[in-house]
Amino acid sequence: MNDPEHAAPHTQLAAALTEAHRIRPVPTSGTPARAPFCGSKLWQDGGTPIPVTDIGPTSPFADTVARRRSVRLLGPPSLSQVGLVVARAGLTHRNACDTAGAPVAQRAAPSAGARHPLTLIILARDVADLPPGGWALDPDAAVLRRSVHTHDAVDHALAQIGDAMHIPQPPPAVVVAAGCPHTTLSRYPDGISLLWREVGAQLMLIHLAATDIGLGSCLVGTCAVLHPVTDDPSAPVDLGAVALGTTA
Repeated sequence: MNDPEHAAPHTQLAAALTEAHRIRPVPTSGTPARAPFCGSKLWQDGGTPIPVTDIGPTSPFADTVARRRSVRLLGPPSLSQVGLVVARAGLTHRNACDTAGAPVAQRAAPSAGARHPLTLIILARDVADLPPGGWALDPDAAVLRRSVHTHDAVDHALAQIGDAMHIPQPPPAVVVAAGCPHTTLSRYPDGISLLWREVGAQLMLIHLAATDIGLGSCLVGTCAVLHPVTDDPSAPVDLGAVALGTTA
């Protein structure tokens, strides 16, 4: 049987490691520029954006690391708390273009080729001062914009995440990392594993940013609860999440 989904675990591991071993960027000079930032597909046009800021309380890094815990039972956070977390984890600090004219950026989380294929989506169920539903971080404008996801889609994703966490009801807030594979693959044709590494770094950064300001949080290893997996590398897919909330 040659179906990779039914291959033995050691065979799947060998194939994944072989792919990771040959990751190399294509030359940037003369390479066609990639499509505009994929995240813009994930928010609605119009509406009133909600500003967020990365300015706020903080703790020494060593203290934040020492206090880090995974907390599953969470109370309702506020907009200012959730906004501060996603701002510190996802805002753009500098924009530029590489030699092929493709847009690159500097943000808090590392990204292969500075391509930044991830968009942070807040799924709000019970957040003070933030209407329920989906909210996408516009990293360049430092605002939250209504996401394209319906309330049913957000409720479904929250239910799946709550089930994965083994808690009686969905968490009050979740930050989902939605990735656009083409953004990375246009620079690293064999670099799909880079996307998984970037998601891990991004989710850990959100986890630490929450700990820093006294919020509880828990990384959740879900995938495709908000966007289905397709064969289209330009289509977004969610690759993990962090539940956020207050602690008792």
